[in-house]
Amino acid sequence: MKLAPSLHRLGNDIVACYMLDLPDGITLIDAGLPGHWNDLLRELDAVGRPLADVRGLVLTHGDSDHIG
Repeated sequence: MKLAPSLHRLGNDIVACYMLDLPDGITLIDAGLPGHWNDLLRELDAVGRPLADVRGLVLTHGDSDHIG
């Protein structure tokens, strides 16, 4: 779900991670749960970016719903 021009939310109402779509690559903020993998692929496809454009991952903390 697009929240702002470069910011997308992945996941569900309880567990979320975020994707920053910047010209030099994609940065993920948290990884969500393993089940959110398809959400990531769908969102990348929606913005026309390949998985190879993911350049970084910022983990806010180590809970299982954040480290995917």
